[in-house]
This record gives sequence, structure tokens and C-alpha cells, in this order.
Amino acid sequence: MTTRWWGRRLAASWWVSVVIAVVACGGPTPGTASGSGVRPTAAEACRTTAGNGPWSLGVEIDRADSATLALISGPDIALCETSRSTEGFGAATSVGIGRHPIAAPPILTYSSSSETPGGSPRALVGRVPPSAVAVRLGFADGSDRLASVANGIWLAWLDDPAIPTRIEAIDGAGAILGRITDPDGIQPGG
Repeated sequence: MTTRWWGRRLAASWWVSVVIAVVACGGPTPGTASGSGVRPTAAEACRTTAGNGPWSLGVEIDRADSATLALISGPDIALCETSRSTEGFGAATSVGIGRHPIAAPPILTYSSSSETPGGSPRALVGRVPPSAVAVRLGFADGSDRLASVANGIWLAWLDDPAIPTRIEAIDGAGAILGRITDPDGIQPGG
């Protein structure tokens, strides 16, 4: 899996420091969480693999065989995918860590994606304004998908990898708080 990290702002263009880190096949031994004999959670497997930093869970998407998480630590976002087994999570874990500063005031951003070998994103992540309750992704075929939103972060997992052409942050009343569009497909970038 390749993980690419960029920053993107809606209103203004500015330089974003980029840190690239990819760690694979890390985490505690399956069946243990920090040696305790307890099955590790997805968050524990990802925090262990991400290493240094006080990583807090931004948002998590669970699937039958794996989980995708966005961990946050100040301006850093760690996009993590970890496998699930009968022993718990962490037998195979990949983490990409990137610096993505928090805008003031907070805005909708698309900061990164993990891609399949063919180059289409499978997991997408970014920041949202505090009043956002949903993020809607639009695609060239006319379909829409909703992303998970929590703790100022949005995260989407696409069963069929694709590049969105529209990303919208939506508040509780259904009003669009922010929009990122590109008819040729959005790529995270600054």
C-alpha cells in the first residue's frame, strides 16, 4: 500500500510542511496489547505502529477483516489500516503520518489518501469545521458516498477505489459549510 500526504485549503494557498512516514507490519504481537494478554484494539495497534506522539483517535471505520483509522496529534494526522483476526488487530498494520496544520478558522480540507496499486484512493481523510456533522463525496459516475466525521476529522473508506470530484462538509441543518471541487478528480495537494 502506498500512502501519500498533502495539504489542501479551500480559501487560500499556503505552504504546508510535509512529513512522510510509512510503517508496515507493526504493532503488538497478535493476541496481546502491550503484553497484557488482552486482544489489541484497532486503535492500540495503530498507536503502537505510529510510535512517538500522544495519538488520539479521530475517527474509525471497522470492517469484517480490518479497520481504517485517522489518529490525530496536534497538526499531525496518521492514516492507519490494520488487519483483524480472531486474536484481535495488528497482525498487519500500515501507517502514514503527515503534518496537516489546523486552519484558523477551521475549514474543510482533503489532506491525504491511501491508494491501491492501480493509483485510485481507497481511504481518504481530511479536516472539517467543528459544526460539520457529515462529509459527502461525489464521484464522476454521479454517485455520492458519506464519510465518517468525528473530532474535527472526516474519513472515508471506498470499497471500490475512486477519485472524488466533489467533497462537501454539511452541518446539522443540511447546509453546505465548505466544498472542494475538481471535474477531473480531486487529488490532495497544496
